[in-house]
Amino acid sequence: MSEWETVEGEHWAEYAEHYTRMLAPYGEAVLAAAAPQPGERVIDVGCGNGDLSLLAAVAVGPDGVVQGVDLSPAEVAVASRRSTEAGLSAARFAVADAARIEVDAPFDVLVSRFGVMFFDDPTGAFSHLRSLLRPGGRIAFACWQELFANEWMIVPGGAVASVLGLPGGNSGGPGPFSLADPDLTRQMLTAAGFVDIDVEPVAAALWMGADADAAVEFMTRTGMGRILFGDAAPEQRAEAIERARDALRPHETDSGVLLDGSAWVVTATNPPTP
Repeated sequence: MSEWETVEGEHWAEYAEHYTRMLAPYGEAVLAAAAPQPGERVIDVGCGNGDLSLLAAVAVGPDGVVQGVDLSPAEVAVASRRSTEAGLSAARFAVADAARIEVDAPFDVLVSRFGVMFFDDPTGAFSHLRSLLRPGGRIAFACWQELFANEWMIVPGGAVASVLGLPGGNSGGPGPFSLADPDLTRQMLTAAGFVDIDVEPVAAALWMGADADAAVEFMTRTGMGRILFGDAAPEQRAEAIERARDALRPHETDSGVLLDGSAWVVTATNPPTP
């Protein structure tokens, strides 16, 4: 069982409103690239708390369908509640592994906001996802650019690592930055059978919290925070938190702590029937 099914998914559900504000520009960029039309059928991979699904449900209207899929029961519960409260009958949600899911296909559009970087076998997963699209169907997803292009990671993370060091573990493989290389992403999607692949940069400021104290509290509860802090002794943890707080204070604004983020929005097409 992955952490997305347990502690990480529960964290995202607990901080649903925070993540909605933090990642809104990227969901909007994906929606603009996908351009779902009234009456279309959309699948949202790694739908999380439903932010992008609900935007898509507004776009397709009551005659369309938006199927959100996520590993996290906690997040799917949040997404379902939000869609009910918003009266968006087009949206529905399922707890499932998108790499293997069998759903009522085909779909016209596949979208994802940072939900497709965690596949053990990306080519196989995207091949399966392509099978859920009609001929000529399209995909649009956001994935992070490289770590050092993302201030929201390196400012607090670097401050903590200066005290606790960098965590061990294997490099490569599934993770937030697994699709950071656009050339490798194009190769993977081509191998999965997609055509008309395009990769465009998107930059936006991420809202990390109302002030440095709130941003640090949030960071310590994320998956990356748990990795960075590990089993640190209390005095080391306290020093690392203080350094992170000091690093974030220059980024406090009237709107809260803002740190730059850089992502790719990738689009591609399932080949039409000859």
